[in-house]
Amino acid sequence: MNHNTIKWISSLALGTMLCVSVSAQNAKFQEGIKYYNKKQYTEAKACFEQMAAAGHVAATYNLGMLYFNGHVAKNEAKAVEYWQRAAEQGNLNAINELAYCYKNGWGGLIADSVKAAELWLKAADQGHTVAQYNVGYSYLYGDGMKKDEKKASEYLSKAAVKGDANAQFELGRLFYIKKQYDLAVENLQKSADQGDHYAQTLLGLCYYNGEGVEKDYNLAYTWFDKAAKKYHSDALYYVALCYEKGHGVKKNRMEALECYYKAAGQGHVKAQKALKKWPKRKK
Repeated sequence: MNHNTIKWISSLALGTMLCVSVSAQNAKFQEGIKYYNKKQYTEAKACFEQMAAAGHVAATYNLGMLYFNGHVAKNEAKAVEYWQRAAEQGNLNAINELAYCYKNGWGGLIADSVKAAELWLKAADQGHTVAQYNVGYSYLYGDGMKKDEKKASEYLSKAAVKGDANAQFELGRLFYIKKQYDLAVENLQKSADQGDHYAQTLLGLCYYNGEGVEKDYNLAYTWFDKAAKKYHSDALYYVALCYEKGHGVKKNRMEALECYYKAAGQGHVKAQKALKKWPKRKK
């Protein structure tokens, strides 16, 4: 169980946050922020264009976001152009977003995991939390850089301590694999509390097996169920198992069967194997 792709968890993905310059008191820039928050994107664009033309780096970054998200006529190439300009001026958000574009080949760029990792490393070493997670992930899975578990742990820890749920999960998973269950639970709990369904599932497994915590089927089922509601296949499998065994929830063969089918339909091997011992469901 892992995050099999680098998650797009920046302000761009959330679609609600802009790069706001702390020191800038420029009325036109602040006006653009207000327009954006009111979803008056055309007006926001006009304000940011005026400021970007004057070299305002945060406005330049924000223009890239508007174009990439399609808040104005969607244009990935223009987004990349603005982010490149902002990145050259040292804007860490722009460097981070530009790395995603290289990673995925967006905006007319040739997909290049190595270039993406270099950019993330540049932003990470200057304290950018999301970039620190991405560097940790890249080291952990050898994506764009040579696998290095020690460096992966270092960068994931930097992001995790600042509350990054994805980093907390990956760090917790690393500790779990090493059977350092106390540290695994500590990190998984923080990530699960933020709604990460990977962490919720693995935390549930810790409670189910009594790893790092006292065995507690009720809590195990609670965490499995939270993740299963997001159709996470591992969680669906474990919810089915709980229903089948009566662990943390009243035995219910029909609910167990339903969850096994949902997990199996996503290619979950254990669920598919479990279904072989059940009568075939009538269509």
